[in-house]
Amino acid sequence: TLDRCREARPANTTRAYAPKQREFKAWCDRKCFHETTRYQVTAAKMHLFLQEEVVDRQVRFKGTDRKVGVATVEMYVNAISDLFSDQQSRGANAHPHPRNRLIKALLSSLRREQHEKNKRDYVDRGVGSLLDGYCTTEDLVSISRYYMNLNTGPDLRNRMSHFLCHACLLRGESARNMELPDLFSVILENEGFTECRALVMILGHGKTNQYGRREFGSCIRHCNVEVCPFGSLALYLFFRWCVQMEDVPNFLVPENWYDIKVLKSGKGPTTSMTYRAHYDATIKAFTALGMHSKAKTHAARGSGARMAELVGATESQIRRLGRWNASTMEGCYLSALPREAMRSLAGFTPDRNTFFFGARIAKSPRAPSNTDFPVYRDLHGSVHARVSTSRCNQWAFGLVTVPSYSAFTRRPFFAGSSPYS
Repeated sequence: TLDRCREARPANTTRAYAPKQREFKAWCDRKCFHETTRYQVTAAKMHLFLQEEVVDRQVRFKGTDRKVGVATVEMYVNAISDLFSDQQSRGANAHPHPRNRLIKALLSSLRREQHEKNKRDYVDRGVGSLLDGYCTTEDLVSISRYYMNLNTGPDLRNRMSHFLCHACLLRGESARNMELPDLFSVILENEGFTECRALVMILGHGKTNQYGRREFGSCIRHCNVEVCPFGSLALYLFFRWCVQMEDVPNFLVPENWYDIKVLKSGKGPTTSMTYRAHYDATIKAFTALGMHSKAKTHAARGSGARMAELVGATESQIRRLGRWNASTMEGCYLSALPREAMRSLAGFTPDRNTFFFGARIAKSPRAPSNTDFPVYRDLHGSVHARVSTSRCNQWAFGLVTVPSYSAFTRRPFFAGSSPYS
């Protein structure tokens, strides 16, 4: 049972803990502890290991003499404590928990020293504040234009991932694991003069959701087409199915499309975008635009929450949209559509009846024809055939219906030729 539990644990946890546990065991070998208790974790052994191997050592990157910080030391403490828990569960360790008062005092002392060092070194105090990342729509427009000017398929994907993470307050892992059946749309009534359609994402797995609990992310169209999550997703899918000529899935057969990733890699439609690709894309964009963020793949989640608060969304609404401490009522009975926060991140006021499309972004005067987009015929027919069957018809993919076509064809606010129109 214990082996089965360890195999089922999150991959990121194993990736973070395993190297540090191996390092601890290698240190035990060098110390030549008794064979029967060589790898047994105790508080004294952990403290000695931290003092000799971790605290005040240089980071393992070339070209820098920076020393490890408190966060790294805490990660070692967590990794070795995890090894202790495994030993105790197997009956191989009867000692008390190694994270005793001595370890806590060491961490507290390191935090104070880190604070004093930051003051002496004049470390940027804007890190972790409102200035960390971005906080204006103008910054979002700059990010959008950066990716659009690169004019490649992967950059359309990177642009879409950023705006979905921003509008829905998604973690990078949640966005990368998203699949086509996780997307659907619903119409929100009494939102304004024009039809308001919400894009909803089913999040069945993530950092704080390891057991398949049903969670949702949601957003509406942005008042500025350049930073609209609907438009970015429609443009990316158009590129995949109409430019790259990726095979359009048959929605009547779940096996043909349930495994297709929204953020795919270059290896195939069923392989998700890697963490490294997501990380590198964010780093390059922020560096080119002169933005600074402590977080990388989570930058949009934090900046989006701060922007929603600046516009006027309440803490409870932001908490619901970001799925922070979701309650039982939220998971079982509510719609999981915090409209105030959704309006705030879409560029509208948090009040009801403020959603609208201006004259430049009105609906297309005509429906798409087969000569415009041949792939549209296949998508539209496949989706409606699926809905008309007796099988599960809860999947209402709004991006391949007529309203989404207007999302793709509506003209942007900036002048000149544009890939949006």
